[in-house]
Amino acid sequence: MILSQYVATLGGIVAFSCNVSGWGDDTVSLMLFYKDGLKVPFYSLDAREVPFLQAKRFGNDTRMYLNETTSPPSLIIESVKMEDEGEYRCRVDFRDDKTRNSLFSLKVVLNKIE
Repeated sequence: MILSQYVATLGGIVAFSCNVSGWGDDTVSLMLFYKDGLKVPFYSLDAREVPFLQAKRFGNDTRMYLNETTSPPSLIIESVKMEDEGEYRCRVDFRDDKTRNSLFSLKVVLNKIE
């Protein structure tokens, strides 16, 4: 699994893209986002019983949301804080295909990198 590295400015925005391409016409049934190896996701999208665009979303931070209109869908974090720095994992479950995981590392900097 490849670790994608992201850099965000303190107070800025970052978008993590997850691999949601299934085989053929397979569709996403569940997306789970984890931080720093925790076993409980901090954000999830549940499309097990509904179409993807009508999926239920669960998160405990209003700065974070899934933008499913991009390809691939991206988890957006607005107003980035220093405590957002760390390693993230996106787990994608499909209706038929195997589960896929994407790993991200986020570094938060004080000033924009030129």
